[in-house]
Amino acid sequence: MACFEGLPAPKTRQSIIDADFQYGLCMNKFGKIVCVDKINLTPDAYDRIAQHSMQGFAPCTADDPVDSDDTYSRIGDADAALVSWRSKIGADVLKRCTELRYMGLCASKYTNPKEGNIDLEAAKALGIAVSAVGQYGDEATAEYIFCKLLEIARGFEKAQWKEMPCELFEKTIGIVGMGSMGSHVLRLARGFGMNVIYASRTPKPECGAKMVELDELLATCDIVSLHVPKGFRILGKKEFAQMRPGAMLVNTCLGVVFEPEDFSDWSSNPRNLTIMDESCDPIYRQFRTFPNVIYPAVVAGRTEESRARLSEQVISNMVAYLNGTPKNLMTSR
Repeated sequence: MACFEGLPAPKTRQSIIDADFQYGLCMNKFGKIVCVDKINLTPDAYDRIAQHSMQGFAPCTADDPVDSDDTYSRIGDADAALVSWRSKIGADVLKRCTELRYMGLCASKYTNPKEGNIDLEAAKALGIAVSAVGQYGDEATAEYIFCKLLEIARGFEKAQWKEMPCELFEKTIGIVGMGSMGSHVLRLARGFGMNVIYASRTPKPECGAKMVELDELLATCDIVSLHVPKGFRILGKKEFAQMRPGAMLVNTCLGVVFEPEDFSDWSSNPRNLTIMDESCDPIYRQFRTFPNVIYPAVVAGRTEESRARLSEQVISNMVAYLNGTPKNLMTSR
């Protein structure tokens, strides 16, 4: 109890909450950790998380919250909450969760706060720390992309690219967004002997590929692979019209990155093929039945290995916060 020396005696409800919180920090434990939705961690990770809670911990087995009241009821009086990228945590929820001090986003950081599921401005104003993880599913997503490209090229999917089975060798792939995800796609593309060009807001000369403007990339590439931040509108009617007839579009991005109406018009040409996955915005699921859209009900980045990487980072963020050395913060307490 030495860590309480000099602390004033709690007199109000909030000071009692704060004192309990400080006690939890001293014990390297939260008072109560809850899980807002299914976050896909390893069984061992859930056991390890429970060791950092004074009231134990159980993973969420229910469907995602249906509204803010449902979300609030799941967090309640917890001082720590874990959440995926799917469930909305707005200012109204955060204000009602008066004991919440830490939120672990079990997903990668987003570059545009307006497209994120957590209201970071509200969290910061309320003194709630929000940590996120770095990349963890990029390797798996890149493998998924090339798995589907090969199946389509060789005629193993419902849509076949050419009249005869063909090779990826010496085809030109354009990577839109040369971040971590784009770099993994680049590495595999080179392994298949493909020509690679890219478009990016920031030049990446170290990648060794040629950087071009988006319109040139769309007009010249056999395959266009999108890797832009969540909700970044990258394609519109003009851009779709610039793409080569018979091109393949790959979209494994989060959020709405092109309008469904524009995509529907482009997909009306049966020669234009598309690859998506379950992590895409649900608005695109209406295209799942299109004969030229490959859209299995799987998350491209979800593998045994990516789940392990995610779990380690989520736990590491929590422990760092409890130790008084928070990291990967999107806000600060």
